[in-house]
Parts: sequence; C-alpha cells; structure tokens
Amino acid sequence: QEGTSHLEYLLQSWRVSGKAYIVISHDTRWLSRVTSRLWVMQEGHVIYDGSWEDAVQVRTALQAIGFVDAVADR
Repeated sequence: QEGTSHLEYLLQSWRVSGKAYIVISHDTRWLSRVTSRLWVMQEGHVIYDGSWEDAVQVRTALQAIGFVDAVADR
C-alpha cells in the first residue's frame, strides 16, 4: 500500500506539472486517478485514444475488451 501511495503521489505530481508518462495496468480505477488520457488496445490495435471524461466512449471500449464494469465513477 505504501509503495502504491508513493507512486500515485509521484504520478499525480508529474501530471500536474505537465510531464508525460505511460502507465500500463488493468486497474482502471487506479489509472483514472493518475492519468488524464487512456489508450485501450485490443489484439495490438488501439480502439480508444482519449480522455477519461468521455465516459460513454471509455465504457464502450472497455466493454469491447471484456472489462464490463471497468469505468469507475471519478
């Protein structure tokens, strides 16, 4: 937990300062806290590239890859 909290703090500080970074995870709730944009990939192809704010598109893309309840309320 402590390591995750530190990583989350670091990523959020980078986000606020405008630094770019890439995080790969299946934990969409955590990703929505530490990133402003996401790429959803299926079989090596990007099927969504955009903001978490477009909840309908995010939900559709995540459902397409089997994350049926993946969009967390932010």
